[in-house]
Amino acid sequence: MPLIGPTDPRIVFLLAATTVSAMSVSAGPAVTLPVVQPYHDLATSDINPALAAVRAGMTTCVLGFVVASPADGRTPAWGTAGPANGRTFSNEVARLRDSLHHLAVSFGGAEHTDLAAIDQSPDRLASTYERVCSAYRFAAVDFDVEGVALLDRAGMARRAEAWKIWRARRTMPPATLTLPVLPSGLTPDVLTLLAIHRDAGALPDRLNLMVMNYGPANLPGPAATLDVWAVRALTNTVAQLRANGMEALVAGPAGVSRIGLTPMIGRNAVAGEIFQLDDARRLRVWAVENQLGLLSFWSLNRDRSCPTASTSLHVCSGVEQSPQEFLSIFTGPKPNR
Repeated sequence: MPLIGPTDPRIVFLLAATTVSAMSVSAGPAVTLPVVQPYHDLATSDINPALAAVRAGMTTCVLGFVVASPADGRTPAWGTAGPANGRTFSNEVARLRDSLHHLAVSFGGAEHTDLAAIDQSPDRLASTYERVCSAYRFAAVDFDVEGVALLDRAGMARRAEAWKIWRARRTMPPATLTLPVLPSGLTPDVLTLLAIHRDAGALPDRLNLMVMNYGPANLPGPAATLDVWAVRALTNTVAQLRANGMEALVAGPAGVSRIGLTPMIGRNAVAGEIFQLDDARRLRVWAVENQLGLLSFWSLNRDRSCPTASTSLHVCSGVEQSPQEFLSIFTGPKPNR
């Protein structure tokens, strides 16, 4: 990993949580607000939910997902929507990019095939990632690794080596690893992935935890709201990182300034798990008090009530809410500057 200079984008990324003087509000120390960077599923939705979020105050987001093309099984693509070659969605990405502080892309996700599972050459894989980011001028990159990708040890090693190669070229933007988690912490497969990155000298600039879809068997103890389980998952993850030689990811007074939390707003894919508006309010308070680095959510497409009972939860939250209400809660009030 190259040295970080004073104008390196990683400095901007790691310090991107907004620090403001609380003296303008009340006497006391500076207040650090988490970066609020929700996901937008560009591959299966139009750009309008993201543009509406910009009008509601969003300053950054992640566009997903770039995967191995279902058409040829090799080239990068926005799912089934078309190749990720700078032409597909070029106008949509440009409109968003010009309206935001910075725009990120996510490789991987729960559907389709991860590029690291296909390309046997880490050098070529690094070049593929680099071309996509260059074609769309993305300022940051996210890797969502879940499902079958967590069983692919060879793919994990190729991805980590590709990161190392890309960073050595000094062209890799700030990188986040987005991974599933349980209230008990990271699973063995996720710890294996992180150990591979650690041993390759390719730890992420930020770790993002998907606090969603746990399943009843993985919810220990008495019933609790999903914000409680999210904080428990984070607390246990920090302990695991410290125990496994990844102290570099544990930063800040509470150890969480390089870590993010990403709930699935509203109804989750697991029946009975519902991330309510009040859960979002409590989680935001916790995030500010503990200097969490990132608050995200899945997804901008879903940040609205369902117009009918039969509307797919891919495009709405399944709870009563105003448009962009989860975004507004996570963004929160801004202290006077």
